[in-house]
Amino acid sequence: MIKRIVFRTLFIIFFFVFFVLYLAPANKLFAFVSLPKDIKVYDVRGSLWKGKISTMDASNVRINNINWKLNFFTVLFTKGLSLKVNDPRLVRGSMGVNAFSLADKPHFSSIQLNGDLENIVPLIDKNLPFSLTGSVGTNISDLVISSKGSLVNINGSVVARNVILTTPFLPDVSVDLGKIELSVQGNQKSVVLKIDQNSEMLRFTGKLELSENMTVYKLTGNLKPKGDLPSQLAMFMGTIGTPNAEGSIPVSFQGNF
Repeated sequence: MIKRIVFRTLFIIFFFVFFVLYLAPANKLFAFVSLPKDIKVYDVRGSLWKGKISTMDASNVRINNINWKLNFFTVLFTKGLSLKVNDPRLVRGSMGVNAFSLADKPHFSSIQLNGDLENIVPLIDKNLPFSLTGSVGTNISDLVISSKGSLVNINGSVVARNVILTTPFLPDVSVDLGKIELSVQGNQKSVVLKIDQNSEMLRFTGKLELSENMTVYKLTGNLKPKGDLPSQLAMFMGTIGTPNAEGSIPVSFQGNF
């Protein structure tokens, strides 16, 4: 008799909590969520299981139109939260988020985002001595960052297409970089990007190594001119190095961001 009463009581409590969570508005529930200090959300709508964030500020980056979907069994077994982003100005796509790691070390998976380089590159550094146009897509299988925003772990790939570079150093030339494929792997100590670039003008294969909290870089590889280059570009490439027997110019640069 006592066991039956205890079982029924626990059963009622479980479903009471479940339906409170299920029916509670998302903006009320977000008041109990501890987000990293650099992340702020505005105009939260919907419920715990399906909703929308109109605007999110992450450090100095603003992203609009973020939708989430939460499945009870997914949370129970994989801790997964599905996010979809549809910001026409910045990025479009989806990713998975570990719902229980947001306050400590946000863990993202299956990051498949698409955007335009001319909008994304200035977010990295507004003072870069060049600009890029073209499209870019990510396929990042794993990304973990600390609560302070520094990188903990990353693994995946990035592909940019129809890339055009312009720079004040070549005022009358638009450099066709074509397709750039990057494989990315690393942690908080070091990140390595393997680069495979090809266009009608140039071919580059090599790697970019980032260390000391992404502030020190080392770029190595081989750059091969293709076809008849504009005179300004040909002269500029002559300052990089001397072609070897295969017609490729060994590249080696290092410094600080």
